[in-house]
Amino acid sequence: MSETNKSEWIRDYMEDNPDAKPKEVAQAATEAGLEVSPQYVSTIMSNHRRKTGGDPIYQQAILTEDRLEVGAKLVEACEGDFGEAHGILKFLENLRGKL
Repeated sequence: MSETNKSEWIRDYMEDNPDAKPKEVAQAATEAGLEVSPQYVSTIMSNHRRKTGGDPIYQQAILTEDRLEVGAKLVEACEGDFGEAHGILKFLENLRGKL
């Protein structure tokens, strides 16, 4: 089988078995006639999560970017008054804790 088919097989297997570890996936692939290592499976899984937005590190980067954008808009709305923006953030943080 070609590399693309191996990768596709791994992604399909992971959809059906989302909690499977790379070693388990590699063993199942070997039983299905594909020669793959756990490291190869791990690489395919990592790339797939990154491309689909399922990678926690990638999601954290997006979240950080969103927070920066919201923060910039808040400071802009407060006409550059960082003290006022900070006060609003503290108020929202306290409000969130009470919800």
